[in-house]
Amino acid sequence: MANSLTDNQVFGDSDYYSGNLDNIERILTMIDIGTGRLSSLTPEQLRIYRKEADRVIDSRLSPFYAVPLVKEYATGLYPEPVPFIAARIVAADVIHNEFTEIDAASSEAATTMKNNALLELDRLADGILRATQLLPGQRRKSGVHFACPGITPRPEPPKPLSR
Repeated sequence: MANSLTDNQVFGDSDYYSGNLDNIERILTMIDIGTGRLSSLTPEQLRIYRKEADRVIDSRLSPFYAVPLVKEYATGLYPEPVPFIAARIVAADVIHNEFTEIDAASSEAATTMKNNALLELDRLADGILRATQLLPGQRRKSGVHFACPGITPRPEPPKPLSR
């Protein structure tokens, strides 16, 4: 997009799960918000939405992993699908809060996109709990066991109290 903000203008040395701004811009262009409208946002506005997306993801994954998540050593990126989930949350929040005058179909598309991203985040957390999907390179929380509930032994039933 023309007049696009650079990553340094938006978050300086910080890092967000949503990745570079191209990810967010690509998602925003899929929903018709009008051309060049993203450039009307200030770096602080985008920073707020990116922090909020990170907070949502951290709160959902914090029972399993130390948060914030860390980038994978080999790629220098956050493990998939975290960046894609975050970028969709940011894009939907930008549309709902900054471009309120868009048509109903675009607003509904943004709502659906955010709901699908949150559903994918829930599926990711469920996969982590069942050990069917783990995030590579992340620090697991101590005391969290990743095992399918069906294969764990059942606890002994309580013994009756004697009189």
